Amino acid sequence: MIKQNINQSNFPETNLHKFLFAYYADGMDPFLPLIKSTDSQVEIDGIAFFDGAKMVHSLPYSEAFNFKIMKQDFNRGTKGIKYKEEHIVLENIGSRVTYHVIDGIEHPKFLLDIKIKGFINEVQNINLMLNGPVIKSMEKDFEKSLQAQCIEMIERFQELKIDPLGLGNDLKNRRENFDLKKWEDVYPTVPVDVKIDVEIIETGITS
Repeated sequence: MIKQNINQSNFPETNLHKFLFAYYADGMDPFLPLIKSTDSQVEIDGIAFFDGAKMVHSLPYSEAFNFKIMKQDFNRGTKGIKYKEEHIVLENIGSRVTYHVIDGIEHPKFLLDIKIKGFINEVQNINLMLNGPVIKSMEKDFEKSLQAQCIEMIERFQELKIDPLGLGNDLKNRRENFDLKKWEDVYPTVPVDVKIDVEIIETGITS
């Protein structure tokens, strides 16, 4: 079930090796699937985030896509938004994320540059004409919505002093003078911006 959600849906890649790496690494905190039991079945309910060995935060599965596009490159997965009072669903066919670090350990700034290619596979209103101007408008709405949600998520991580994105570890790999204690002190107030570029390359089924 977990493998299927990682390979074909919105859940970020994880396994025992990755958990242990994040657990012991400097400037990174681990996460795991949050599982719940429903009658005789189990299902993934969201993402559990850890500070050391203690679970301190969770996200519902509905927000997993946002975390995944910031954490890794991937294909597949879906994200829905409201567009002019209609519900539309973007299917991701290829997203890429690049971390840019500005300045050093004293006053670092991060930019997460995310590029998403996808297609619209669900539109509730069959009368919504998916022409060029409408597609461009949808792209902008997706960009604005995802950017706001991602920034809000990062700010919550910073409030809790957890770093599941591994920003500190990324900084450590770029800077020879990395100081973990200094990083932990500045992390909650480090500026992190998210730039999202959505390209809708085709449309699919309308319903």
